[in-house]
Amino acid sequence: MRFLHIATTKEDKPHVPLSKETFRRPHINKDGAMYMHGFNMDNALYLSQAYPNGESDWLISRRWHETNFVPSRSRPTFEDSWIPSPHRYYFDVDFKEHHIYVINTPEELLNFYIKYCGFSQRPINGPTERTCSPENKRRYRLYKMNKILIDFITNLSPSNRAKLDDITTVIHIKDIRNRRNMQLIKLRKMKVDIPRKGINLEFLVDIIRTIEFNEIIVGDPSNIYTQTYIMHIDFPRMVADGYNGLYYSRNLVRQNTEPFDDTIKHGYNCVAKIDIGEMPDLLGDTSAEDLLEMKREIEDYIRWLGSDTLILWEWIFD
Repeated sequence: MRFLHIATTKEDKPHVPLSKETFRRPHINKDGAMYMHGFNMDNALYLSQAYPNGESDWLISRRWHETNFVPSRSRPTFEDSWIPSPHRYYFDVDFKEHHIYVINTPEELLNFYIKYCGFSQRPINGPTERTCSPENKRRYRLYKMNKILIDFITNLSPSNRAKLDDITTVIHIKDIRNRRNMQLIKLRKMKVDIPRKGINLEFLVDIIRTIEFNEIIVGDPSNIYTQTYIMHIDFPRMVADGYNGLYYSRNLVRQNTEPFDDTIKHGYNCVAKIDIGEMPDLLGDTSAEDLLEMKREIEDYIRWLGSDTLILWEWIFD
């Protein structure tokens, strides 16, 4: 499959022909691009599939921008260095041979972001707040800890679960350990740290003690509020998995045939809308509003791209 890359140069700098010798591998990190969209990679090589006449959907989208440009106070004119650029480079790409991750459908897009995108969650004081008091931060932390501890108890093996069957003994041991102020359970990297001697009754009782202690501080969990948001693509993980590039295909980023609609963010409607379906709650306790916002962020990014896009961070050509 043939792809086109269009290079641009600043007026005060000579053009350096693109080749294996002049290509500079971009810095690969999982913090997102600083100078482009956060889902992109700064200084990577960007290409779009070429048509037999040498054109591409990227050029079509740039011309769409030029034709439908709406001046504003901050941007009174439309300046595009890609359309007139004579520096066009054509490359043949074999997705399998060159180890390119290909996304063809909205479903594949959602699965890709679930696998390779970071998600984060933080406590907030209320459903419309963006700040959080130290008290609510502690409540949130202990609430999340209790969910891990309860899940651990729930998924014990039958033999270990049976150790808790004698309720009288459990209560007796719990009272003794509470009176002696024995240490509560701590998590290590959000996982239960099993002692070297294994899972014995005292350890299980300490888990119950910890849950009960945390519940007093947490109080009513229904008024613990969170903000969950999508981070950036974990490109280092993609590299570790053997990929040299990522391709959002023409099947996914389709040129729009509908009339211009200025109620949509300018520039998005040269690409048809997509629907990735429902965003799953990967971290738990994610509000419906946050799930919808993350869904829209992914879908809007595809329209923002303007065309099918191949992002390369390795030089794959001979």
